[in-house]
Amino acid sequence: MLFLPPRGAVSSEVVDGTRPIIVDAKIYVGGEFLRSDLKSSGLFSQQIRGTIESGLPAVVELLFRLVANSKTVDQGILAYELGHDVWEDHYTIRGVDSTRFFPSMSQMSSTIEQLRRIAIVPIRDLEPESQYHLQFMITVHPLRGREQRKIAGWVDETVRGEERGSWRRQVLNLNDLINHFFSREKDVTNRSDWFLTRTFKPALLPRLEREGE
Repeated sequence: MLFLPPRGAVSSEVVDGTRPIIVDAKIYVGGEFLRSDLKSSGLFSQQIRGTIESGLPAVVELLFRLVANSKTVDQGILAYELGHDVWEDHYTIRGVDSTRFFPSMSQMSSTIEQLRRIAIVPIRDLEPESQYHLQFMITVHPLRGREQRKIAGWVDETVRGEERGSWRRQVLNLNDLINHFFSREKDVTNRSDWFLTRTFKPALLPRLEREGE
C-alpha cells in the first residue's frame, strides 16, 4: 500500500472544536480501478451527533479530482447517508448500492472515517507513465425535511451510477452538483480543506487484487 502525504492545507475557524479533516490517503490499483483508502477525523460535531441521535439523517459527501499537468481530468462525488433507527436502536450507513448496520454510534463513525477501496477511475483510462495527483474534500451536514426531499429528487433525476464502484457521477452538469454541495459559506465548518496527494505514476502503484491484502 502506498501512503501519499498531503502537500498542504489551509486552516479555518471551528465553532465547537470539531471540523472534518482528511489525514491519510493510500493510492493503489485494485482490480480494474485506481483506488484509494481514506482516513478522516472530525466528521461528528455536536450538531451532527445530535441530529443523528434524534433520528434525522446526516450526509457525508466525498469529492475527488484527478489532476494531470494542472488540469482536472476526472472528478466525482461519493455520498453516504448516516442514520439512527430510534425504534430498533441501530445505526446505518447507506451508500448508493448498499446499507450497513451498526449497534453503536462509535462503530458507525469509525467505519465512515476510514473509507476503503474507493473506485476513482478505470486504470485503463490513465497513461501508465504520466504524472497524476488526487485532490479530496469531505463534508458532512444534516438534511432535514424539504431540503432532504429536494436533494434526493434532484440527484435521482440527474445522476446515475456507472461501472466505477460506488461513485455517482452527474450526467448533465457535474459542476452544478459540486457547487451545490460545497460552495455554501454557511457550511464552511462542516467541510474539510482540500487534501492534495503527491504526484504518482500509475505504472508504479502497488496492486491490491483481493480484500484484506
